[in-house]
Amino acid sequence: MHKGGQIQLSFGMIFSVIIIAIVLFVAGYVITNFIKTRDCIQLGTFNKALANEVERAYRSQGQSLSFQGSLPAKINFVCFGNLNGPSSTADKPRQQYFKEHSMDNKNLFFYPIIESCGSNINSYLLEHARSAEFFCISTKSGKVELKISKEPLEALAKLSK
Repeated sequence: MHKGGQIQLSFGMIFSVIIIAIVLFVAGYVITNFIKTRDCIQLGTFNKALANEVERAYRSQGQSLSFQGSLPAKINFVCFGNLNGPSSTADKPRQQYFKEHSMDNKNLFFYPIIESCGSNINSYLLEHARSAEFFCISTKSGKVELKISKEPLEALAKLSK
């Protein structure tokens, strides 16, 4: 007696489908981790380039620079300043957000925080830099522009929009 609609698959065919599914899963996992690592490296590269420009302005006798940097698309704002200092009304929520995440000893912040990078890469301390108030600059297509200036008699380089 022949049963209609019965499909017979060999063990080799079933095994091949399982292997293909596992390979696709592992490939997806690896690609996702590469993208996360790329984002973290991009944050570190941005910080290093900005720190170099701040240092260059700090060592000058009076200079005004314009800094442009690239960031991961996930970053919506780059914020600067003292978390306990004054800020504009629009930037107060982000200032409070960074206070809640215990980043008090830093002066450069990325918003939102990229959790996969760890807490130490989402905020930095820029040596020789100050700002009049806490402020944030929105990113445009992963790009951000910032002014760095130092007057001859000032002790630190000043960051501004």
